Amino acid sequence: MKNEPEMIVFEDSDIAKIKGAQIIKVLTPYMAVFPNCKIDATGLLLYSKALMPLRIQDLEAAMVKLLQTCKFFPSVAEIFEAADSVNGYVEAINGSRLPTPAEAWAEAMRNVREFSLYRPWVYSCPEVEKTVEQFGRYELAMLEAKDVNIARAQFMRIYESVVSRSRGDWENRRALEALNNSNAHLLLQRIDAVKQIEGV
Repeated sequence: MKNEPEMIVFEDSDIAKIKGAQIIKVLTPYMAVFPNCKIDATGLLLYSKALMPLRIQDLEAAMVKLLQTCKFFPSVAEIFEAADSVNGYVEAINGSRLPTPAEAWAEAMRNVREFSLYRPWVYSCPEVEKTVEQFGRYELAMLEAKDVNIARAQFMRIYESVVSRSRGDWENRRALEALNNSNAHLLLQRIDAVKQIEGV
């Protein structure tokens, strides 16, 4: 009988502890740069729990950015904001960012010209598709020249609302993931099940 090495199985809580330690390891050197930083061990634990949804490389990029712009040690919200900003920049370079409201309008008008009502429209992201659904494909296709400016303003307002709702959903999901307990996972599974049923 061979003596095979025992396979190590990590529980979710073990992975959370490892990631929490990595987050603390990233944050600790920055505390020295901000002389008025009053965060203690308990504060670092709270930061690590709140920042759990961020990837370590996103956290590091956010901290480098904040080091250049903040006078005081950044709050959790500022770190998330900086990480989102850096990711937005990367997405813009890669061409995978969300379109601006004006770009979303141009995309809808391009669909009207190229596909009319009789062929499926092509969307760059779900947010543009939801906006078109809410505004109405037929209404977009049948716009009269005199109504274009009003329709553009309405479309852009709807798009901003859809993007805001989508971003809020994403932030709520990120907050639930930070909880890292079975109740949060069950809640996320229920949300996903409802979305599948609704076809969202």
